[in-house]
Amino acid sequence: MHQDRANKRAAGTHNQARVAASAAFSVFCASVVLSSEACAEPAPLAYFLHTAGPAASPTMRLGWVLTAIVVLVVLIVSGLLVGAVLRKRPAAPAEAIGPEAGGLRWIYVGTGVSCIALLSMLVYV
Repeated sequence: MHQDRANKRAAGTHNQARVAASAAFSVFCASVVLSSEACAEPAPLAYFLHTAGPAASPTMRLGWVLTAIVVLVVLIVSGLLVGAVLRKRPAAPAEAIGPEAGGLRWIYVGTGVSCIALLSMLVYV
């Protein structure tokens, strides 16, 4: 009796694995078909790489500059986050609850750098 339940459970697990594999294969086939159809059309962000005329060139350059600033900001924030997570802190007693010193300096510096970057982009435009 116990052996029959184990066999049924194993057969059910095997069937679930087959259904999952079949679904994954179907998704793969659909993505291949959709990607081959999408290759016949122009890229959705083609305006980002090429302009349609001389009047659009300043807009394209502005897009590249803004993209560079966004990438730089993401890299800086990611680096600061990783640094904060990996930073070793000295052990403190559990009853010592209070603010840490130096946190407002980060806010002042970050706000100042952000304002300078935004004002320079305003001048660039």
